[in-house]
Amino acid sequence: MEAVQSSVDMVWVMLGAMLVFFMHAGFAMVETGFTRSKNTLNILMKNLITVSLGSILYFIIGFRRARFARVFHTRCAERQ
Repeated sequence: MEAVQSSVDMVWVMLGAMLVFFMHAGFAMVETGFTRSKNTLNILMKNLITVSLGSILYFIIGFRRARFARVFHTRCAERQ
């Protein structure tokens, strides 16, 4: 049963991640529509860099914190 719950959790996280990437694409299109055509490439590159840096920082910092959240909370509880 735990394997099924873990699989469902993983599918939910992946679905959420896909929705976030589609949201970034939508915001890029909206932002591009509000600027002049000569600035389109600059806006799209800014959005690409934002997504790239966010992904890298998540895998460096966020994943570790999310994966070992129980260890972090246990250590904080022991200090009190």
